[in-house]
Amino acid sequence: MSEKTTNHGTIAGVLLAPQADGTVTREVGELQWRDGRFRDVNATTAAPQLLIVPGFVDLHVHWPQGHVRGAFSGQLLPWLRDCIWPAEAGFGDALEATTRAHAFAKALLRAGTTTAMTFGPPYLSASLQAGLKLFAYDGPALMEVNAPEDMCTPASEVLNEIAAMSDAVITN
Repeated sequence: MSEKTTNHGTIAGVLLAPQADGTVTREVGELQWRDGRFRDVNATTAAPQLLIVPGFVDLHVHWPQGHVRGAFSGQLLPWLRDCIWPAEAGFGDALEATTRAHAFAKALLRAGTTTAMTFGPPYLSASLQAGLKLFAYDGPALMEVNAPEDMCTPASEVLNEIAAMSDAVITN
């Protein structure tokens, strides 16, 4: 008995369409293939050129810093003290953490990033509330010294938080 092989099909996904003004629009579309070759692209709008790429992977991104992106200047510790830590301090609030996480996720997806190794704020509850587990690997940042006292956590406690977070992700 011979095996039956499929020589045609459709692949659905997101198509990136570069625009004349330099922006890129995302649209849902389909690639149709036959005999090992792409034969047609069905998109919601007619674009002269479509860029078809797999989702990008970001291997190091701090999602709580997304809303202050581009604010770097000077030396690392003064920048952390003056810009990043005040920006991350609000992530102890579940509503702010969730709102910022959703905005961050939308920004990643708009850029074509579908998977990320994320570093969260130093609050386990913020990482759990964020809901990034669908496409990201997240955990609270470890800060033991040179940071505001309420943002410092002993390494042993952070390791326990990460273990608890892993259990929560696996069971949900």
